[in-house]
Amino acid sequence: MIVQISSDAESDIADGYQYRELTRSGIERHRVVSIADFDLKLFIDSAGGETLKVFRAELNAMLADPREWEIYRVCSRTNECIALFAIRVLNDGGREIHRLRLNRRLVGTRFGRILAEYFADQPLGAWRSGQRRTITISDRLPTPLVVEACTRRGWCQADGSLWRLSLPGVWNQGSLNAELSAMRDSGVVPMELARQISQTVDLDHGCMGNEVETQRLECLIHPGKVTFGQLPTWVIPIQPRWAQELFDFRLWDMPLFNPETSLVINPDSAYYKSPLQGPNSQFGRILWYVSGDKRKGGGRVRACSALTKRVTGTVKNLFGEFQRFGVYEWRHLMEHFKGADAQGLAIEFTSTELFENPITFDDVNDVLESHGMRRQQFISAVAIPDAAFHEIYSRSTQRES
Repeated sequence: MIVQISSDAESDIADGYQYRELTRSGIERHRVVSIADFDLKLFIDSAGGETLKVFRAELNAMLADPREWEIYRVCSRTNECIALFAIRVLNDGGREIHRLRLNRRLVGTRFGRILAEYFADQPLGAWRSGQRRTITISDRLPTPLVVEACTRRGWCQADGSLWRLSLPGVWNQGSLNAELSAMRDSGVVPMELARQISQTVDLDHGCMGNEVETQRLECLIHPGKVTFGQLPTWVIPIQPRWAQELFDFRLWDMPLFNPETSLVINPDSAYYKSPLQGPNSQFGRILWYVSGDKRKGGGRVRACSALTKRVTGTVKNLFGEFQRFGVYEWRHLMEHFKGADAQGLAIEFTSTELFENPITFDDVNDVLESHGMRRQQFISAVAIPDAAFHEIYSRSTQRES
């Protein structure tokens, strides 16, 4: 992967990647000082003609030039090396991820699938506001599981490679097309990539039924948001324990239920609500309002996700459909719904962006009032106007000076 980073973000990258798994999720990364630290055979693709001798020599050459190359291993509490990254430091401040491999023993496991989805969604760690990046896969023999995940997560085929574009901020159709044209003309992205995304920008997003296309566009420029279209936004309340389990590693200092699966890094998840307390649209944006003690991070809108599916049914059937996400145990649903045949709602969501400046309960209500809404207690999901969403989003992602 080749990573091009705008000048205003280079200092952030120089300070170290913001790997979301570093805090309380059971996943850590360590800079490699010697390839003797782990078993390289777990990362070579012998079926593709790769040999241990050549792979070892390649990594040793990288380690001999630490100013140009950085090699990282990702580990868990029970596995010293679950993934391997080889990153080249470019003169313009960019990064080329020359090797991105999963431990082959994890292929076919749930943990391996979660890691593949995470690396495809956030190849250099958590998305942060202000970082504009273009990423392309250049590993000759990347782990197929990761490539398959990339095809589901906003990557585009262009010039024989898979590309991912990150355009943070809020965009109208004119400004987004102008930005894509400028990136194309300057050679930052290939013409084919700019054309593909521009075609999605130019669709009639005001037409009812095109919400899925608007959501796809926001996936293509994630974490960027667009001001046009009919994509609804919901403020959804969530308890702190579930916010931590599902997406926000920053909350509290409680241990996760099952650190080995590291579900907090899974970009896809589901949340259960009463049917009357949840959103009534299949697609949209979610602003997560975390309840609880303000001193511990509660009482704030802390994150934004893409709502990708809404399913109603008996708790028993919902658990069977969404059990693969693994956060909720059966007893948790029984504690909440009281019976297997009770009616419930499962909200599937993905690509969560953690806000740098979570906005308080009072500030959110002030914004809603300014857009003609009554103040809310956020007991259940609340639909808000598009303009209110963009104001809340812009304030929550603005960096403190």
